[in-house]
Amino acid sequence: MYPETIREQRAAWFADFIHKTTEMKPELIVDFHQNTHDDDSENGLVISRKGNLKTLSITQAVIDHNKVTLRHYDLVGQVEKIQSFITI
Repeated sequence: MYPETIREQRAAWFADFIHKTTEMKPELIVDFHQNTHDDDSENGLVISRKGNLKTLSITQAVIDHNKVTLRHYDLVGQVEKIQSFITI
């Protein structure tokens, strides 16, 4: 999907994010995914390539002991849904 140079660039963005983030929080990770190079619709993390390929949503699962929280961001409808449940 991406040429090697773009894959390396995206890996560098993530490495920079990891290096600069002192406390990893779910909100920061989603923000990284949604807003990193959001002005680059071809190679950013949320893409829209001439109508052929488009990021429609971002889904995150956060597991904390036996609690799971799912966050789903519908980028088209700009709707966020959050569902939590407990596992036994």
